[in-house]
This record gives sequence, structure tokens and C-alpha cells, in this order.
Amino acid sequence: MSVVAFPGQPDPAPVGPTTATAVDRFLDSITAATTRASYAETLKRLLAVTGAQFPAAALQPEHYAAAMERWTAATAATWNRHLSALTSFTTWTQRQEILATNPARRLERPPRRPLHPAHPVGDVVHR
Repeated sequence: MSVVAFPGQPDPAPVGPTTATAVDRFLDSITAATTRASYAETLKRLLAVTGAQFPAAALQPEHYAAAMERWTAATAATWNRHLSALTSFTTWTQRQEILATNPARRLERPPRRPLHPAHPVGDVVHR
């Protein structure tokens, strides 16, 4: 049986765990302490964006993009590490049938600004 919203009525609230509960369960499933700590840093940022009581099933690309803004100026390796944490969390939530879509699917690292106008991004500076 499916539920059809009446015109002018809000969509039914997503059913399932809060984002905080999903994050806790996900982190509990990770056995490597270093990975768990690294992922916890990223997911703490996601929780700061959404709030702990936000339904995990309602996570959207905008939430992930806002969480990733924290690392816009970081190196590519750092940015990719945090994206990997979000992607792993997403894969886990999809396996748990919490999320039906992938909010991380369209995230792209923004272009980096040069550190100094005389050295465009990509220039090698020798010391």
C-alpha cells in the first residue's frame, strides 16, 4: 500500500532513524580505530549542518555539500578523505535501507585558489 499526499498537504515525514543515530550505528560498525576516528570527524561536520534529530532518510546533496565546505581550501588528499567518509556512510545507509538515493553522487571539489597571485595553482615553487 502506498501513501499519496493530498494537494496542498506536506509530504509525509521520512520514517527511520535520525542522522545522529545512523552516524552512531555506522561508526560502531567500523572496527579500525583510526578509520572510525577519521570518519567521525567528517560525520560530526554533517551533524553540525543537519542537526542531530534530522531524519537520515531526508539527507540531500545540499547537506553533504555544506559539510564539505569545511575542507574547500584543504589539499586534494584531505578533501578526498572526507568525501570518502561521506561516501562510505552513504553506502552503509543504503544497505540498511535508510537512504534511497546517494547525496554524495554529484560532489566535486571546487577549484583551488592560488596561494599567491604570482604562483597560479599547479605551479611548482622550488626552494
